[in-house]
Amino acid sequence: VQVAAAVGAKVIALDIDERGRVWVAEAYSYPSKRGAGQGRDKLVVFTDHDADGTFEARTEFLGGLDLVSGFAVGHGGVWIGAAPELLFVPDANGDLVPDGPAEVVLDGWGYEDTHETLNAFVWGPDGWLWLTERTGGKITRVNPADGTKQVAIDIEEVSAPGGQDGLLGLALDPGLLKGTGNDFVYAAYSYVDKSRDK
Repeated sequence: VQVAAAVGAKVIALDIDERGRVWVAEAYSYPSKRGAGQGRDKLVVFTDHDADGTFEARTEFLGGLDLVSGFAVGHGGVWIGAAPELLFVPDANGDLVPDGPAEVVLDGWGYEDTHETLNAFVWGPDGWLWLTERTGGKITRVNPADGTKQVAIDIEEVSAPGGQDGLLGLALDPGLLKGTGNDFVYAAYSYVDKSRDK
């Protein structure tokens, strides 16, 4: 085990790109939203150049993020949840240098409760980005080609009274949407067992 994230940061999410580099979202102000121009959160990338199991390089891909809550690498760049926005930062050649500024793909995600933000980013077999809204109980798909958003599943019984409750994780069956009959979406969430009230 190698400790790689920065001291003082909360590691919010991880991803691995097609080159085997480990991407980490480091949050320095969670659970508070700092405001325009005040963000301190970062996306950093760890690289093991000689495949010996030890990271030789730590590269800051992007800083200045505010309330980063999830991300996914793919489709020519990085997709970042920083409520109220879903951002796209292009890096077409994967050189860890953004090809341009962050683009707002979608706006309006909730953050009244900063645990409510969009998270659990997963690329689906349909080529869309799937993610969760923790307290909203929604599993949403976003088309990377045009930014359209669709609620795929609305889980009404999600309970998020505070703390670390709510819709917390997401995994997609490899056979999803492939005609195999394995159209399964797995979600980890908290709920109130109403049968106990009887």
